[in-house]
Amino acid sequence: MIADMDQAGLNKIILLGEAQTWNENCLERNNFGLELIRRWPERVISFAVVQPLAGEKAIDELKRCVDGGMLGKGEMGHYSGMYRFDSPEFLRVVEACILLNIPINLHLNEEVGHFYLGKSIIPLRHYYRLIYRYPEMKLIMAHWGVEYSFMRLCLKSSEA
Repeated sequence: MIADMDQAGLNKIILLGEAQTWNENCLERNNFGLELIRRWPERVISFAVVQPLAGEKAIDELKRCVDGGMLGKGEMGHYSGMYRFDSPEFLRVVEACILLNIPINLHLNEEVGHFYLGKSIIPLRHYYRLIYRYPEMKLIMAHWGVEYSFMRLCLKSSEA
């Protein structure tokens, strides 16, 4: 990875975790991220992965990761259907991120356009409610706007 970064002229990367179903998978992924930032602290940033349904274990894992040098939480994909934005388990993770002063990276996309694997079916109003509820939350909205931008390009090219 470091050789590829050097070849591409990249000084630093951010590793975002993928949503995990089981807490044990989160621990494994986070251990990998922690090892990378220990080995290359000037080159690698990593975000933690936690499963909100793990309850207090998720919060403890998030704290462990931040103590180990991770700088955020995510990427979180709610399209899995395992928890909702208003579920107590998810909100505890949001509140922990606020207390730890770290951003949450949410995977989202528009309700428009074609379906593809990994496309969220969560209406944008649910994201709005979350933001409204926690205005102090640091939020990264990964992938949002891509479909709208693509549709605008298609419309412009069809007008030409």
